[in-house]
Amino acid sequence: MKHFDLVFLGTALILSGCVTNEQIHIPVEPAQGAFNLRDARGIAQKAQEQIATFHDGHRTASNVLRVVYFCPKDSEPLPQWQERLDRVMQEISDFYGEGMRRFGFASEGLPLERKDGQVVLHVVHGPGPADSYSYWSGSRTASEVRRTLAGKVDLDSEHVLVLYGLCRKELDGRYVFHAPYYGGGNNRSGLCHAADCELLDPRLLVETNRHMVYTEHYYPRLEQTVAQFNSFYLGGIAHELGHGLGLPHDAGSPWEQSNDGTSLMADGNLHYREDRWGGSKPAFLSFASALQLASHPLFTGSDRDRWKPAKGRFKDVARELK
Repeated sequence: MKHFDLVFLGTALILSGCVTNEQIHIPVEPAQGAFNLRDARGIAQKAQEQIATFHDGHRTASNVLRVVYFCPKDSEPLPQWQERLDRVMQEISDFYGEGMRRFGFASEGLPLERKDGQVVLHVVHGPGPADSYSYWSGSRTASEVRRTLAGKVDLDSEHVLVLYGLCRKELDGRYVFHAPYYGGGNNRSGLCHAADCELLDPRLLVETNRHMVYTEHYYPRLEQTVAQFNSFYLGGIAHELGHGLGLPHDAGSPWEQSNDGTSLMADGNLHYREDRWGGSKPAFLSFASALQLASHPLFTGSDRDRWKPAKGRFKDVARELK
C-alpha cells in the first residue's frame, strides 16, 4: 500500500502553512504497480480540493514576485537588460507553470509584478564599486536593497529575486562573474540572488554555433556554447528562486528520475531546457516541489494563516519497501 503518498501531501500542506490547525485526512487508494504520473495527478487533485476548501471565502491577496536589478555605483545595467530580463522572467514563469500543470494543478506560472505589460525591475545602485562585491556579498547587498527600497519592497514579508549586473568582459573576451548566487525562504518571505549577463536570454538557448568562456565562483575557467551557458544560468535563476520560495533540494522520485530528466531542485539548474539545443536530460519540476508550491501564497493568492506558526503531526505513517 502506498502510504508515502499521504506523507507527500501532508508535508506540503503543513510546511506551506495552508492548513494550520486543521486536520488533514485524505484517503489514498493503493496504486497498482510502481507509483507513476497518474498516481501523482490523483494526489494533486485531492490536494487542490483541500487547498481550495481551506482558502474558500478568504480575501484575495495581491502577492507577486518582486524583481530587483542591482548595479554597483561605477556601472550601469548590462546591455538590453530590460528587454532580456522581461523574457527571462516570463520564460522561468512558463517553466514553473508547465511543471505545475503537468500534474493537473491549475497554474499560469509565477505571479510577476508587471506595469504596462512589462516585468517591473526595481533598480538599486549599490554604494560600492564593482570590485568591492563578490559571491559572498549577499548579506551586504540585501542590506543595501533594503535601505534603498524601503517603503517599496519589503524583504521581511515578500518574495524577492535580486539579479546582479556584476559581470565584466575581459580583453580576451572572457566573462567574469562576481555576484552572489544563492537563495532561501519559506511561505512567508524569501530572498534569492542570481547573475545577469549580456548573453543571458532564452532566445539564445538554441545558439549552439557560438562559444563563450567565463569565470565564476565554481568554475575558474569554463568554455561552453552560448546555448549551454543559458541552460546553466537560466536554470540557476529558476533553482535559486525555488529556494527563495522555500523549496529544498530534491532529486525527484524514482519514477521521475527514470522518465523525466533532471529535477530542477537537484542539479537540474545545469540542464534547464537543454532539449532545445540537443541535451538529453532537461530539467523538470518534481512532484514534491509542485505539491509544495500548490499551497504557497504566491500561487494560491491567499494569505490565510500565512503569518501563523504551522502545527502538524503525522500519525501511523509507514512505507512499504519492496
